[in-house]
Amino acid sequence: MAIITDRDELDKQIEGVFSGAGIAIARSRSGRQLLNQLGQALPRLLCSLVHKFGSRDVDDFDAFIKELEARPSTTVGEVFVFVDECHRSQSGNLP
Repeated sequence: MAIITDRDELDKQIEGVFSGAGIAIARSRSGRQLLNQLGQALPRLLCSLVHKFGSRDVDDFDAFIKELEARPSTTVGEVFVFVDECHRSQSGNLP
């Protein structure tokens, strides 16, 4: 399961809630890391910010998207994605 939000505070809160309940969750630090984690059997519970798909670790955002579209998904198993509104993603290339 991947939980995608648009605020760092909410991402940290989600991590804290699951960790506090004794459930392992991994916070992805970049879009590439999230994609790599989805290709592994563990961890199965992930959280990330929608902004991590922006330009922080990507020099050419458009080329990155084309690269993703060109290769088949390496996702292991079924994935359920929960997205918290992510209003900021409505304004272009995730500034």
